[in-house]
Amino acid sequence: MNMETTISTKDHFYNISLLRLIATLSILVCHIFQFYNNFLAWWLNVGVVVFLIISGYLYGLREYTFISIKEKFDFSLKFYYKVFVKLLIPYYLLLILMLPVYLAIGKITFIQILKLMWFINDGIKGFGGIWYLKVIALCYLITPIYYFIPEKSWKSILLLFAIILILPFSSGNRIFYVCFFYGILSARMRKLQKIRIIFDTTTIVLGLLFTILCIYFKIDRTIWSVKLNIQKLFLGAGISTIFIILNKLNFNNLLKEFLNISDSLSYEVFLIHPFFISGALCIMTLINISWLNILIMLLLVFLWASILHFSSGRLIKFLRSLPKQ
Repeated sequence: MNMETTISTKDHFYNISLLRLIATLSILVCHIFQFYNNFLAWWLNVGVVVFLIISGYLYGLREYTFISIKEKFDFSLKFYYKVFVKLLIPYYLLLILMLPVYLAIGKITFIQILKLMWFINDGIKGFGGIWYLKVIALCYLITPIYYFIPEKSWKSILLLFAIILILPFSSGNRIFYVCFFYGILSARMRKLQKIRIIFDTTTIVLGLLFTILCIYFKIDRTIWSVKLNIQKLFLGAGISTIFIILNKLNFNNLLKEFLNISDSLSYEVFLIHPFFISGALCIMTLINISWLNILIMLLLVFLWASILHFSSGRLIKFLRSLPKQ
């Protein structure tokens, strides 16, 4: 049988839940600022980097051992089923909900619909964030391979050198794959007491240093260059590391409940919010009071996210209740 070793108490993860909430709000505010052409938007989009580092970190905490090829194969199938059901069902349900709206206003074609089914956005406003689904899907595809490598001391060193070697070529969206595996590396460092402090300190210092250099040399934040990508990686990693270090924070029951809700809705909020900011359901110009438009938008995003989360959960529960062949 395969064996999993991971932190079993969810209380250990409330610091990560708080970080995920901050990352979600960062992305929301980023797109609001983009709507108003505010340059700060290009700083706030570090929230996506944090999201990917969090995902990698949580998967990096897990350890598995296998005694046969069949166990590896069975594990991979179960892993893929679990993660892709949670990833794809909310997206396709949202697509079903949104298509009538776009068809009614004549803003979409049959070819564009087919592309959206494969996470390709052909200029349809509101679907700009689906590139993230392609990135995280590929990260999930690779993750079991990482688990198949024996749990030896050199495993972390191998991952560290792989990240260092990839960094000079990390222009464009390639940096996001690095973020995911940097998160895994960060989780691995939790288990190495002698170098954990060095790793954490280096990450935070590099995040601060690259950010200062980025400002000093006036690096163009609208172009995803290698220099900017490295800065985003270490800024996001530095922020994440600070919250990971604060894993002993005490959270009262009310805050825990709030973080449980924000955790459960974060993915749906990420999927839905662009439609109300720049997509077919945009209400940012509904009235002449900007802050009221933003408030209405946030309420609608939360409402739709709740409905989508509930519907997706029921469908996922139904699929898992089907008899396995």
